[in-house]
Amino acid sequence: PQSPPRTLNLPRTRDRSPSPMRGHFIPSPLPTRRT
Repeated sequence: PQSPPRTLNLPRTRDRSPSPMRGHFIPSPLPTRRT
């Protein structure tokens, strides 16, 4: 059915940033709205 490991990593990386590389530079939840 649903993937527990994928759903857990999806909201965590999405909540911080749409990309894992962008989160490294800006820990903001929405770097596009703040910038």
